[in-house]
Amino acid sequence: MENTVKLGQLTAHRPSSPKVSAFLKGKFVIAGTGHRPDKLGGYGDSSSASTATGPISGFRGSFGFLSNFAPCTIQFEGLAFTSVEAAYQAAKTTDLAERRRIQACATPGHAKATGKKVTLRPDWEAVRIDVMKDLLEQKFAQAPYTPQLLDTGSRELVEANTWGDTFWGVCNGVGENHLGKLLMEVRAQVAKKDSAVRLDPGQVLIDLATDYLVRLQPDVVISGMALGWDMALAQAAVNLKVPLLAALPFPKQASRWPNASQARHHALIASADLIVCVSSDDLADADIKAAMDWRNEFMVDQAHLILACFDGSAGGTKNCVDDATAQGKQIINTYPSWQERTAAPTVKTTAPRRQVNHPEYGEGSVKSETTLRGEQALIVDFADQTAVILAASVKPLCAEQTESHSVMHPKFGLGTQTRTHTIHGQAFADVIFTDQPRTVLSSTLYLA
Repeated sequence: MENTVKLGQLTAHRPSSPKVSAFLKGKFVIAGTGHRPDKLGGYGDSSSASTATGPISGFRGSFGFLSNFAPCTIQFEGLAFTSVEAAYQAAKTTDLAERRRIQACATPGHAKATGKKVTLRPDWEAVRIDVMKDLLEQKFAQAPYTPQLLDTGSRELVEANTWGDTFWGVCNGVGENHLGKLLMEVRAQVAKKDSAVRLDPGQVLIDLATDYLVRLQPDVVISGMALGWDMALAQAAVNLKVPLLAALPFPKQASRWPNASQARHHALIASADLIVCVSSDDLADADIKAAMDWRNEFMVDQAHLILACFDGSAGGTKNCVDDATAQGKQIINTYPSWQERTAAPTVKTTAPRRQVNHPEYGEGSVKSETTLRGEQALIVDFADQTAVILAASVKPLCAEQTESHSVMHPKFGLGTQTRTHTIHGQAFADVIFTDQPRTVLSSTLYLA
């Protein structure tokens, strides 16, 4: 294989080229790996949904974040749920035991199926739209959903479906589309609140990369030139005049990107001090994953430090981080800083109340603590009354463990776990993240 490849008027080198080793010899090298725009909230150019004008019909694929099945933490009347769907299904009933059965469901689909079997509250038809709006307001006050919703611009949102839901959505062209209408209402509210302070996520990424490069002072930056963190890191290096090695997986890497993104890509490559092309377009057509992996392996092999923007999810970024870990390379993850800088205004939430059982009053939710005749007592909301009772007279409905240590969540980033509790066999954890306290499934956490 020849040591060079022509990219129009530019020349790229193969990884084995002597020029590559000479360029990197004796240098402190940082390589970047990170997520695409769809994981980081969009970028404000034509790669963002906000530039399109037609309706968004169906909340799947790149618009899956609009679905009520999308993972998030929702509080409803003292209980925490892991999706809007689960919280909505629980709201159908006033029976606490039924609500907690839905809370314990492992998936939104299971919660939906369980919700079809509950004792329906008598006012449900009158309140269900208001309940749904409250849940959506909570969801879209959380990162990354706020910028994603705003990036839909003024497009009509239609919950097109094939399962016959003509109340919340539209099926076969027929339906009231209440979910789509509520989403558009929430979008307008969020846009009004956020208009004065909203940041361009792309510029935030560049600023974040710039801050890290200023602190780390590398001699060379290697960028894989993918959309998202890679190009932000490359732009920061160019702006700071840090020598840039653009590592392309194959020559036509950007050929299917939106025009504005292609133009930025070409401009950055033209500004690079050295271009390396790891494989060919033919090889990429046959196995694009292999081409991406080879590019990542080249970057990790050459770097002393990996500057990642990584949320813990599976994909090319994880493969790159795993390779760096296996090689014992130092890794700095900027994703928690990204979340902090782009955190949307959030609704004020409180930790879910402790649930107890009293032999006379039944199940209830602890409102606060007090004393009664010199003994520890609780103020508890039961189904039909609020009562002051001795703490010794009730039993907890869930096993509880208090502890405090640092954990990482694939979506919310770094946090401090303060408590774990088990509800009907399902383990939950209360965690203080950088944006707000949340209750999440313990199985989604790993030690930081």
